[in-house]
Amino acid sequence: VTLDIDPGTKVYFHKNSGMKVSSGAVLNINGTLDKQVIIRGDRNDPYYDTISKNWNAIRMESNSILNMTHARLFGGTRGLDMRQNTANISNSFIHTFFEYGIYAVGSTVNASNLVMNNCGLSCVGIFKGGKHSYTHATIANYSKTMNSFDRKGIFATNEWKNDAGQTEQGALQQLNIRNSIVYSDRDNAIHFEQTPGQQFEFLIQNCLLKYSGTSEAGFPFDNNVNVVQSIKNEDPQFVNYFMAKMNLRVKTTSPAKGKGNTTVAGSIPFDIVNVSRTASPTLGAYQ
Repeated sequence: VTLDIDPGTKVYFHKNSGMKVSSGAVLNINGTLDKQVIIRGDRNDPYYDTISKNWNAIRMESNSILNMTHARLFGGTRGLDMRQNTANISNSFIHTFFEYGIYAVGSTVNASNLVMNNCGLSCVGIFKGGKHSYTHATIANYSKTMNSFDRKGIFATNEWKNDAGQTEQGALQQLNIRNSIVYSDRDNAIHFEQTPGQQFEFLIQNCLLKYSGTSEAGFPFDNNVNVVQSIKNEDPQFVNYFMAKMNLRVKTTSPAKGKGNTTVAGSIPFDIVNVSRTASPTLGAYQ
């Protein structure tokens, strides 16, 4: 079965409801720049626009496929709950989830021009390895309502506890984070947990990270062949990172300006609002 969600559609979920995409099915969320697809809870008063747990998740079963462009998902427990499936995401916003914006178990995610913020445990949670690529992503995690939570930007591990409580392992074949910002108001925005002996391949190229050290992040930043031309702990200078008026563009004085790799930018030549970035690319989803 294939479900197409057309431009301008708004999908409202009641408390404790969500969507399940069965094994082998395809979900196409076909928004446009002028007609975004909105997926949210059914409480419309503005207060609920900035809090989580209003609905559950989009649950993707094994071998299902998600193609999502120009969409905004917010306000649930998990955004995408992925189990050994594939997601292709572009020009989209995933924010304000109680646990994870993307919870991916042994899955493949290809994301570009992705904006994330305000997720209790981590914006992106990668379990049991898989293959992941985040290009020109702005992954922030700032919150007034979930202040005491972990609030990582990206968490990745080889392990996953299944529903029976047993621990399963999987190879992280690829985790490429390129021309991106991963930042928060916590001390550390990326956390890797590699199982000894398991494949754990990652590349952080031309990124701006919040990083507090090897013991907290799980990898060394300096003198690491997998960390290329990247910046740590310089404030990206977002216009406004709190949810009520979220604007994760960076100011003209931002250290992210002009720091992108031009070859990488050439593969995603327009930013999330269709501005060309082929010359002097800015890190993140906005040029």
